[in-house]
Amino acid sequence: SYKMSKRLVILSNHTLFAEGVASRLLQYPERVDLRFVDPQQADYLEQIQKIHPTAVIMDAADTDSTQCCTLCDLLMALVNVTIIRLKVQSNDIQIVTSSQRPLTEVRDIIEIVEQSPHLLGS
Repeated sequence: SYKMSKRLVILSNHTLFAEGVASRLLQYPERVDLRFVDPQQADYLEQIQKIHPTAVIMDAADTDSTQCCTLCDLLMALVNVTIIRLKVQSNDIQIVTSSQRPLTEVRDIIEIVEQSPHLLGS
């Protein structure tokens, strides 16, 4: 079955990080459609919304205080998105997934919490 390539956005103003990650991902052109967005541009959220990415990759090593704002902005601007915080020097990634669902009653929250995996793979 033919799979559509997934659109990924790399948030980058650090060219070394972006180029390192991109050069590896670009080895799979049939699986990944890679776009770059500079989070320092004023309209970066609009750019990302137009792209409709499956996931956004950000540099976890970038401890700049604006990173928290960027994470919040992404979660609020994009309804269903996976944000991957990646450190090039580390084997660990942090995955932040956001999805929107209809809520009929407040008690539905309990079911959502019970269904959500506490740890992926556990």
